[in-house]
Amino acid sequence: MRDDELGGAVLQRFYDYRHRGVLQLADVIAAASSAEPLLVVRVSERLAHAGLIEWKTSKSMTAVGGIGRITALGVDVVEGHREPPIMLLLRDRGVVGGAATAARTGSLPVATVPGRIDQALAAIDRTSSPPAEKAAAKTLIRQLAANALAWSALGTLFSFTG
Repeated sequence: MRDDELGGAVLQRFYDYRHRGVLQLADVIAAASSAEPLLVVRVSERLAHAGLIEWKTSKSMTAVGGIGRITALGVDVVEGHREPPIMLLLRDRGVVGGAATAARTGSLPVATVPGRIDQALAAIDRTSSPPAEKAAAKTLIRQLAANALAWSALGTLFSFTG
C-alpha cells in the first residue's frame, strides 16, 4: 500500500470513529489491512505533523504503540470542505492534497496533477519500448505523483504551470 493510500485509510479510520474519542494503535491498524504497525505509526506521525490528527507514539525496546484522535482540520478534509496539506488518497475523493506544498514552492497546483499524470502515462504507452519497461516507467511516474515533495521538486525543475 502506498503512503498516500495508507494515510487516507488511517485518516478515514479516525474519522469513522471520531465519536469514540481516542483511538489506540490497534484500532488504527484495522484500517491499514496488511501494513506493519511501525508503518502505521509513521503515517500517523505524518498526519499529526500535518495537523490532521493528534497523535502520541509510545515506543519500548520490544513494542510500539500510540493513541490519537482526529482534529477539526482532519474532519474538514475527509468531508471535502478543505484540501489536506499533504497528498492523500481518500475514499470517494481520490488523490487530494499537497496544495500547501505547491503554494510554498510555486510549483504545479495539485488539482492539475491527475491530468499531467494521465498525459505522462499516455506518452509512455505510445513508445515502442517493451511492455515490462513501460510498466516500470508507469510505476515510477505514479510513485512520484503520490509524493507531494517529489512532485513539487519536479515542478520546480521543469517549470510546470497550472
